[in-house]
Amino acid sequence: MSRYAFKFILKSSLLLVPCGQLAILADAPETPVGILLSASDAKVVRANSTNPVDAKPSDLLFSGDSIRTGSTPVSYLFCAGKSRQTLAPKGEAVFETGQVRIKKGKLAAEQPADSCMLPVVLRISAASQQADGAMRTRDLDSAEPVVAHDQLPAGTLAELAPFEKAAVRSNDDPSPLVGMATVLERAGFLANAYEVYSKVQAKWPGVVWVKFKLEELDQLMAAKAKAPKAHR
Repeated sequence: MSRYAFKFILKSSLLLVPCGQLAILADAPETPVGILLSASDAKVVRANSTNPVDAKPSDLLFSGDSIRTGSTPVSYLFCAGKSRQTLAPKGEAVFETGQVRIKKGKLAAEQPADSCMLPVVLRISAASQQADGAMRTRDLDSAEPVVAHDQLPAGTLAELAPFEKAAVRSNDDPSPLVGMATVLERAGFLANAYEVYSKVQAKWPGVVWVKFKLEELDQLMAAKAKAPKAHR
């Protein structure tokens, strides 16, 4: 599938969301630099916005975004720096391409990250982050089956392994599941990726980018299911 066809399908999936909930900041998908692991009473301020919104675990963080902690610390995974950091209360951190700049307060903790992989997605405006990420199920037209774990290629299993181990160690950390879904999506196992993203949505509901990812995968699987019929 061409890059332009992919963008068309992705943008078409966004049209399924009520118009009042959407405002896209970027014209093309991009890779985030980090992901929130905990939120509490923290706020996220998106790039090119001055309006803080409530933070949620599994919120993706792009270059130019910032987080502001309230009365409790907040943890995040910074993939570009391969580190897990905890920002102390009453602090502010700005995410940049190669670093996290502490604008106010201090880091309470920092440690190396074993693995980090985040999906390519469209940036979503601050207003859209407040939208309700309602639970959804696969479209019946998306007939692609889930491939059994032991039937996945050796290379894919090797990529999944560190995220699977991390998921067992910490049930409250969303990043291993997001990493697993990203590995599966990049390897072309869309139904498997959908299944893992559904687990993210079930455990951390209300995260809008996950809802959009499910919509996108629905569209891609439906397109794949219909493609052979067009050539008969």
